This record gives sequence, structure tokens and C-alpha cells, in this order.
Amino acid sequence: MDFSSFLIIEHAPEHDAGDIISLTKTNTVFGRESLQWKPDIAFNNVYVSRKHFIINVDSKNHYYIEDLTSKHGTALNGIRLKPNQPKKLNNNDTISFAKDLVVMTFSL
Repeated sequence: MDFSSFLIIEHAPEHDAGDIISLTKTNTVFGRESLQWKPDIAFNNVYVSRKHFIINVDSKNHYYIEDLTSKHGTALNGIRLKPNQPKKLNNNDTISFAKDLVVMTFSL
């Protein structure tokens, strides 16, 4: 599997614009860290659920995003995702969550 895809931070608390998040795992969980839980990628904000969303890659190197029934939702290109329904990611797709406090661009 080729894990050359990444996310580019457009804006997010505790991150600088242009920061890169490499997608190096088959399943990458994004969320808020707690004493009992540590996501793969943490965003510590009250609008981020502990298990907010996941990005998966399949054997054909297609990437998918899935909201994990987060309280405040996840949007792909401005459209809120339905929980537990994966959507394929395409180059330059925009992912936003935490009431748009976090905005990232997917790069394939």
C-alpha cells in the first residue's frame, strides 16, 4: 500500500496553517484526547468528540472518511457527513469539523 497521502491544515487551534498530517496507517482516528482515550490525531477542543472521524485506506489506495457519530459533525466540501457512512476522498477535498474551527485539505 502506498501511504503518500496527507492532510494540510488550513486553520486549527494549536496548529499552524500549512502543517502536514501524514496518513501512514490503514485506519487513522481523529478526535479529542482524554485520560481513557488517545486518538491517532488529537485536536483538543470542546467541539471535537473523543472519536470524531476516521480516515481509512483500502487495498486499491482509495481513501475514505467516516464520521463516528460525533456530536458536532464532520463536513466534506461543506456538506455534513451522515454518521457511519464512508465517503471517498478526492484530491483537494476540504474536511472541516469543530464548528469549522478546524479546516484541512486532503492531498492524494
